[in-house]
Amino acid sequence: MNVISTIIAGISLVWTIFNSVNQSKSSKKILEYKKEVDKSNVTLKNIELKYEKAQNVISEMATKCMVLPYLNLDINKSRIYLMGETANIEGKEYPQFFIKLKFKNVGTATAANINLMPLKKEPNLNEYIDTEYSSNFHVVYQFMEPNSLFVNDTASCIITIDFDKYSKDVSRKRSTKYNNSISFKVRYTDITGRKYYQAYTLVYDVEIHNGKISNKYPLTQNYTVYPPKEIKD
Repeated sequence: MNVISTIIAGISLVWTIFNSVNQSKSSKKILEYKKEVDKSNVTLKNIELKYEKAQNVISEMATKCMVLPYLNLDINKSRIYLMGETANIEGKEYPQFFIKLKFKNVGTATAANINLMPLKKEPNLNEYIDTEYSSNFHVVYQFMEPNSLFVNDTASCIITIDFDKYSKDVSRKRSTKYNNSISFKVRYTDITGRKYYQAYTLVYDVEIHNGKISNKYPLTQNYTVYPPKEIKD
């Protein structure tokens, strides 16, 4: 009996130890599993937050696109012309040199408060247009008219070459050439009040003979219209 009791007690001890070891392993596994679950929950929460943020960005972009004007430079309806008379240094009269630029709103909504964007905070009339050749600068003759455009409506502005330089050139010779690359920006607001600007560059090549433009296409097809950029206050 003592031997049997001892054997039973031994078996019970081994079983108890075995159970304790298994329970300890199970507890560790449960803790590890819980940590993994917690980690997964944090990751899932981060994914949800990123998704929500992305949805908000997409929604904002969609809203902007729905009310975004786009002022395209209509080069085929823009033109260079001579008009009136300007006295040169010798007292003779010569026509005045103008570039009339046409813009069409091809965006999805109305553009308001349209105008040329100055190169400086307190500009003069000759500080709206940047030129490739500094010796041949341009002056704003007429700002944007009208200054609000519905979709498919058009507006225009007029710039002119520096009067003194023009009159001196034409006084020296009967024929003269003007070619330049000019760049400028136009700013406006959409119907929600967001402010935008667009940049433009274009090249012109003008031949003037006896006070008249002699070449057929003084405004070349070499021009670039850049997409709207939002102005952050």
